[in-house]
This record gives sequence, structure tokens and C-alpha cells, in this order.
Amino acid sequence: MMIPSYIKSAAKPLRLVLSDRLAVIGLAVLSVIIAMALAAPLLSTHDPNVVNEVEDASVLTRQLGEDGAVLWTLEPSLGEYAIQAADEDGAGGGIAVGRHGSVFRYGPDGWINIGFDTDVDLNSVAIGPDGRALVVGANGTIAVLTGNDWTKVDAPSPAELRAVAWIDAETALIVGATEEIWLADFTSAPIITEIKSPVGRGFALNAVQRDADGTMLAVGARGLAIRYDPAKKQAAIDRLGTQREMNGLHISPNGHALAVGERGVAVRRAAMGERWVEEETPDTRALRAGWVGDNGSAIAVGRNGIIIEHDGAAWQRMPAESERHFRALLVAGDTLIALGSDRFVNRLAAPSSAHWFGTDHLGRDLFSQNVYGSRIALLVGFLGALLVMLIGTNVGLVAGYFRGRTETVLMRTVDVMYGIPFEPFALILVLLFEPSLTIVILAVSLLTWRTVARLIRSQVLSLRERPFVKAARVAGASDLRIMYLHIFPNVMPLVFLELAIIVGVSIIAEATLSFLGLGPPQSISWGGILHNARLSGAWRTAWWWNLPPGFFIMTTVLSVFFISRSLELIANPRLRARQ
Repeated sequence: MMIPSYIKSAAKPLRLVLSDRLAVIGLAVLSVIIAMALAAPLLSTHDPNVVNEVEDASVLTRQLGEDGAVLWTLEPSLGEYAIQAADEDGAGGGIAVGRHGSVFRYGPDGWINIGFDTDVDLNSVAIGPDGRALVVGANGTIAVLTGNDWTKVDAPSPAELRAVAWIDAETALIVGATEEIWLADFTSAPIITEIKSPVGRGFALNAVQRDADGTMLAVGARGLAIRYDPAKKQAAIDRLGTQREMNGLHISPNGHALAVGERGVAVRRAAMGERWVEEETPDTRALRAGWVGDNGSAIAVGRNGIIIEHDGAAWQRMPAESERHFRALLVAGDTLIALGSDRFVNRLAAPSSAHWFGTDHLGRDLFSQNVYGSRIALLVGFLGALLVMLIGTNVGLVAGYFRGRTETVLMRTVDVMYGIPFEPFALILVLLFEPSLTIVILAVSLLTWRTVARLIRSQVLSLRERPFVKAARVAGASDLRIMYLHIFPNVMPLVFLELAIIVGVSIIAEATLSFLGLGPPQSISWGGILHNARLSGAWRTAWWWNLPPGFFIMTTVLSVFFISRSLELIANPRLRARQ
């Protein structure tokens, strides 16, 4: 069985590649990258476009620099679940509680995990005059911590309990998410009594504190404020002067009071019996917890690392080492601690077991982005190279075979194309049309074919005078038949050489355009990853963002170069002679 000549011509470059060690290495590396692109959905650990969030028991402490400037410094995390609330014990320590039964005690030796035997979200803690800690949470959870021993209390219903505060050494008030107001009496056996709310519309009550006159004040949704008088055992509506949802409340012993809530609302009262005043704050994001001292100084914390302080004149935003969400404040002696955190965007996280290449400024997984980025690089590389070879080979064949005016027109067109710079040409295409993958491929192919056309033309000029071409012409073969059945198989090795070279050129061209912001906006590419790193301003510090795409671009182009290097024997007679 006769093997067609074009198959023999196509097999020659493959034999040359397999005979060169570096070319074999390049072919193996390129095969791995191609396999990575094809199996991207299976290899990716995350959706490359999804913003990743993480929950964390974050801790920030207030520090003073050498110049006296305030800085809230990020401390080691307490665990993987958010802290919901904290209370001080009056002796320089305190207790913090959080999700999934997280309980931590703070003291001279730092934080100690004392835990809770039930996996339930704990929403509030209050430490009484005798040192007992009363904890409440989801599903009607009520428990008393004495030393390191827990005593659970049966609740009237599985309510979502939001806050608790001691009235005196034996009684406490508990409030909940659907306007529950419960009186807890620990004089003998624990007794929970339900107090009728003066509103009764199921509004959430989020915080409760003991006021300077011994009454209890609870705040919640829509600016709702309810005051409970233990002497009269009655609850009545109070007024804060706002319709915003209140999330946190703190009252100092001398009557200074601070309530904070959604959209950065801070409502203050200078003394017992005075009017509440809503104050202007430097941010509109939700505030979760606040603290006010006897001298009127105040602190509030909230979402996205918001920490604001009131120095007696105005609220000011404080610098913090984290943008995590905070729900609690612990003032233990001279130590001020902000605690959180709800789920927050895992921005610019360094490489870890969860994110092998770290995350970007939006919290997207960079390993998955680099895996998917190989698809665009290889698609543009191979498809662009095929278009280049299609255009360049045909132009070279026609110009070299027909000669004369046809050759002059085509070669002068090639000369004109050499005078057009690549980046401005691509920019004009993007301005005339919209950025897309098609525009990137066109920008690569419409300029890169010029070199291929010249090389093929020079080969055809030699081949057209060979005896086998003259014999075919004498036999009556048409010009198209001679060009594509007799001449083209003889230039195919050169075509393969140029194809390998142009693949690398196309990959670099695509990365360049994407890095300049001219690539397809909805697609992920290695150049686009580098473009986002540059725009974010974090490319100087987030090394894990820059290195992987740069490494992949370099490795892919280098592997293609090793393959093309082995094919130089086709185009260079001197190298063939050495062989």
C-alpha cells in the first residue's frame, strides 16, 4: 500500500521532534498543559469566578504606636467560628461566646478555650456580680457557667435568644428574635418567666443592658426600645429617636449610653433621663457592638473592619489590620479587644491547603483561575497559529507560483503589514468593535502571517522550477493542482516549523493584549490574571498572584520553543549537513 506523499511530509517533523531530547521534554510539558486545559472543570478546586468567603474567630487589639497613633492589630485567631458576643468580669478578664458552642475565657494568660458541650450558636453572655456567666443562644439555649462547670436551664420555648443582662446577683433579663422578654430567677432552682411585651408584633430584640437607675433597656428592630422595671415587673415602650435596627447597646455605670445599628447609626445619651441623640459617623456600614465609658469616650465596631472611636468631639474611623466583620467588644481593664467575625471575603489570602495559589483581591481562587486560563492561552495559540498558517501559506504559494504582478501586489501588502505595530492595531480593533476572543485571534492572525508568507514564497520560487513541477504542467495539470498537490507537500515541513513558532508567538500576543486590558472581559486568561493583579495595586506584595500565570506563560512558550528548535533542520541546510 502506497503512503501518500503529504503523509510522509507530515511524519518527518514528528520524527525530528522525537529524536531531540529537549523537544521530547517540550512535547511532554505541552501535553500536560493541554491536558490541564481539557480537564479544567475536574482539576479546579473552586469556581474561578466565585468570591470565596471564610468564617473566623478574629481578634483585634487596640495598640498605640510610638507617635501615639491608634492602630487595631490583628492577633492570632481563636478558631474557625465567629465570636458573637463578649462581656468583661470586672477584674481585667472576660468571656467570649460564638457559633457552634464556642466559648473562650480571657485572662492574664491570654485566651483559653473552655468550650460548650452542645453544637449550638451562642449569641450573648453576661457575667454577674458573683462571677457566674449566663449564656444564651439558638434553640432556646440557656446555660450558667460557674467556674468551669456548666448548668443548663430549660427554656419555655426553642426561641432564638439574642441577648442577656443581669439585673442583680440572682435575676437576669433575656430577650429574643421574636420579641421574647424572659425573666430568669436563680434564687433557688432556675425559673424562667415570660414577660408580656408592650408591642407584641414579633420585632427582634437584639441587645439588653442594665441602666443606671436599675431598670433594664432592650433595643432591636426599627428602633424599638423597651424598658423593663424589675420593681414593678412591667415592660413599657421607650424611645431612641431612630427607626433604624439597633444591633448593640452599652450603658456605663454613671448613665452614659450608646446604641449602634444598621447603616452606621450611633445614638447616644449623656446621662440618665436625658434625650437620645443620633450622631454622624464616618461610615454607613452596619455597626454591631459599642462601648461607652463614664467620661463619654466611646468605641463601636461593625462590618468590613469598621472601628470608630469618639474622642468627645466627633466619631473618627480608626486604622485596622483587617477588614473582617466584628460583632463584639471586650474592654478588660486597659485592654480593648474587637471580636468577630461573620463570613467575610477571603481577600489576598496567601497559598494554603484551601487555596493552593492563594486568592485575589476579590477572594477568587487563583489556582482555579490559572487552570481555566490555560484554555484561552492554548485556544488563541493554536487557533491563531492555524489562521496565520492558512493565510500566510496561501499568500506565499500564490505569490511564489504566479510571480509577476500578483507577486508584486502580495509582497507589497506584506511590506505594508510589517509597518503596522501590533499593540496599536489591536487597540484600534477593540475600539471599532467590542473586546472579545474573536478580536484577540484576529489581531494575532492578521499581522503575524506576513513572515510565513515570505518564507513560503521563497521556498515556492525554488520548487516551481523543479522537474516534477514542469512535468506536471506538461501533463496538463491545473495551477491549483500543481500548487496544492505537488508543491504544498514539499513545503509542509516548513509549515510545521512555522506553526510551532507561531503558537508561542500567539500565546505571548494574547497574554500581552489581556495584560493591557484588551482581552475578552468575561474570559479568564493568564494575561488577564496579571492585568487584574496590576489594576488591584497588590501585585507588588501578593507574589502568589503574579508568579503562577507568569510561570505558565513561560513554560508553555519554552516548551513550544524546544519543539520548534528541533524542526530547524527542515529549514536550515547547514544543520542538515551536520546531521
